[in-house]
Amino acid sequence: MHLHVYLHNIPPSAVVYDYVATKMGGLAALAPDILSRYVVVLRSERPAVPGRFRANALVVVSGTDLHAIGVGDDPRAAVDRVSAILVAQLRRRKRVRCQRRHPAAEGGQ
Repeated sequence: MHLHVYLHNIPPSAVVYDYVATKMGGLAALAPDILSRYVVVLRSERPAVPGRFRANALVVVSGTDLHAIGVGDDPRAAVDRVSAILVAQLRRRKRVRCQRRHPAAEGGQ
């Protein structure tokens, strides 16, 4: 499983890379079939914009890929929001796949 982190208008920082790797590393427990993860962290060039930082994430899995966008006042807040959205999407994906495998559990014949 590969992790690609891109920073735009942000100086390169090992702290940001490590934080993104930590937050995105937890996704593997929910979906072992993740092929690749792409995270882009952007900083707005306008100084007075609320939510100056935005994080875009794409998780490539077998089937439909997952995508999330999060906005925050610092890069960590944006990455936290993206991570929370992806966790919710992966849980929903797992639940739907389990329901498709076991239709009799819903009261069918």
